[in-house]
Amino acid sequence: MLFGSKFRGVMLCTVAALASAHAVAGEMETVVVDKVIEGYGGQKFENLKSILIESDLRFGWIGQGHTPDFVELEPMRKIHQFDLVNQRASEEAWGNQGAYSEHVFFDEAGQTEVNFIESTYEINADAGYYDHFGGEIRTIDTMIARELLKQRDTAIYVRDEYYRGDLHHVLEFDMLETTVDPTLWIHAETGHISLMKREVPDYMTYSYAFEDFRQTGGITYAVDFVLYAGRDVIEYTKSRSIKPNRVKSSLFTVGRGISPAPESWDTSEMTVEGVTSDLYQVGQGGSFSAFFDAGDYLIGLGGYGGLRDRYDAYVEANGEKPLRYLILTHHHSDHIQGAADALELGATLVMPETARYNVNTAVGSEVPAEKLMIVVDEKTTIDGVDIHMISTPHVQNYALLYIPSSKAVFQEDLYNNNIKTRAARVTKTSLSLKTDVDRLGLDVAHILGAHSRKVETWADFAAQAERPVLGRCPSKRPICS
Repeated sequence: MLFGSKFRGVMLCTVAALASAHAVAGEMETVVVDKVIEGYGGQKFENLKSILIESDLRFGWIGQGHTPDFVELEPMRKIHQFDLVNQRASEEAWGNQGAYSEHVFFDEAGQTEVNFIESTYEINADAGYYDHFGGEIRTIDTMIARELLKQRDTAIYVRDEYYRGDLHHVLEFDMLETTVDPTLWIHAETGHISLMKREVPDYMTYSYAFEDFRQTGGITYAVDFVLYAGRDVIEYTKSRSIKPNRVKSSLFTVGRGISPAPESWDTSEMTVEGVTSDLYQVGQGGSFSAFFDAGDYLIGLGGYGGLRDRYDAYVEANGEKPLRYLILTHHHSDHIQGAADALELGATLVMPETARYNVNTAVGSEVPAEKLMIVVDEKTTIDGVDIHMISTPHVQNYALLYIPSSKAVFQEDLYNNNIKTRAARVTKTSLSLKTDVDRLGLDVAHILGAHSRKVETWADFAAQAERPVLGRCPSKRPICS
């Protein structure tokens, strides 16, 4: 009873303190923002011209793991360099699958992407600073503090509350020219950002947690960072370091020996293209499906979102036929979104067992038994389409689709290419496609994919597979050291 009385006394004092804080809320925005500026370096922080940030990360996405059981966090190293005066930035990244690029932003040109493996560059005139770097800025507390400094007039003090045992000021502000603005938990004593949350409507809450604050050159940064999507960890730092005012203007130029990237197919408009008389590739942007004409009806290959639009485009070009089946290759969330459209069209869903849970989630209910076919054998044939169950570096259980009459394979995420004149570089994942096709003894002339308008010839792909990129970092680049 005595403990209860003391506890109530502490709670009453806390409530009184919070009420007092609310009473001066109109003044608190200035107080809190000034505290953040001081906590991140004061005048040095305000005068910061550029910052170089090196991060050793573990990174993953919900619904994108090798299996559907949990989020797998794979190694990813990144070097970010921000020119804060001119609002431009560069990123170099290296992952265990050999994902490597440098992104450079020119104010007058848009986004320039330099690929040092292929010694090429390409420019996206429609991209802006926040298109690529908005997501990265949100994972770095020092950069969040810079955005708060720029947008301090939009700050709204919400309340004081305890977080991890310490008193924090809770603040909202407009950030990154996006529609989802964050809420910050700012340590009342140090001014450091301990937590940021973003509530994405009708989806989930993203929580960005920062800890172990240090200084380099008078500028504060958090070494430890964890990103939660809902309750799942999808990214965290193994290590992080910064170098203030070290970014050179030469970074934002294309160096010697770097040539324009080869011309790619235009994917801005919906296209319906015949591969053979009974097989069509349909889609736009980075979203494509194949439709196989089985006689009286169609079989859809690949469940990427927007399936209804692609089916309607096929019907407009070739005449109406019902969609009898939609075959899904794997459980990843982006490749099952078309399942709902397929069910509305009356189709039966065909999929690996590992895709069932995610499909039910995407559809919003359990798929009726009469509209569901689970592939359990190593090979299953459905009216002219062979389904081969394989294991790939991308996912453990994968349905590789082969159409013997067209000598074509349809796949998702194993190989993508829109370059007109040649095949794309072959990575570890792409090489597994060739290995399995050869092992199965399939007679393949064409490769179709969910992210490519181009139908690749097997001969060009096989030639490129003779010199694959298997994860060796280019030794002369800083990202490799």
